[in-house]
Formats: sequence, C-alpha cells, structure tokens
Amino acid sequence: MGGRMKIPREVVWQLTKKWNSSLVKSNGQTWSSDPLNLTGLHNASSTGVVGLSARKEKGKKGSKRVITLLQAHKSHNKITKRKKNSQSGVYTSKIELRRGLRRIGKAVQGLNGVSNRTKQLALKRLQRLHKASRPHVKGAVAKKEEKK
Repeated sequence: MGGRMKIPREVVWQLTKKWNSSLVKSNGQTWSSDPLNLTGLHNASSTGVVGLSARKEKGKKGSKRVITLLQAHKSHNKITKRKKNSQSGVYTSKIELRRGLRRIGKAVQGLNGVSNRTKQLALKRLQRLHKASRPHVKGAVAKKEEKK
C-alpha cells in the first residue's frame, strides 16, 4: 500500500514559481530563460515541451543561420529511455536545422505529441528568429544617398 500519489502540474508550479532557476526579473517584469519556453514569459502555460533558438555559424562562403529545435522527452512511469548511440540527451532531443525557413516550418508542424497551440507558438518564435538573424542588405545606404 506504499503507492505514490501523482501531484498535478499546477500544484508543482505554484510551489516552485518563485524559486525557479530560469526566473529572470527585469524592470518589474518576470521573464524566463528556459530554453524550452517559446514566449519568454514566466508563467505556467509557457513552460514548454518545445524550444527554438538560433545562432550564426561561419562557413567558407560566409555565415549561415542554424536553428536548434529542442523537444522534451516524455517519461513513462518516471523512466526516460534513449537509444545507446543517440545524440539526444536524457531529457531533451536536440535537432539542428540548417536548410531553409519553409523546411524548418514543416519540421515544426510535423512534431509528434505536441498540441496545435504549441506548434503555432513555435512557428511565431521561428518567424521572430528569422527576422532577427537576417543578414543586413548591402548597398541599402548607397541607394538612399542616390535618391537624394
């Protein structure tokens, strides 16, 4: 009769929200630095199972954008399993996407075990990362000067 009682996520969130390791306070606002958080807000609904981040990688012809997709693993009976030579971690899978924005969008839409709301948030995050990491257009300043 030593069974364990399952504690709801909401109760765990209420107990740990003030002492969360990813909590960041700035200008009276509370933010989250959790890599699996798509919105950056520190609240229960934003704690996620999917995360996106971008970085630039230098190559022979210049720099390329690399989008990293993190997906949390689901555990069954508090047991997480992974294959022997897997590149993913115990708690998250890390996939680096380099091809193109449409292909990355299709990969996000094809995620298994993720709600439609989370997929929509991930696509919005992907759009913001794309805009932020676009290369600056060369010659834009010169064209403005020619018009004057």
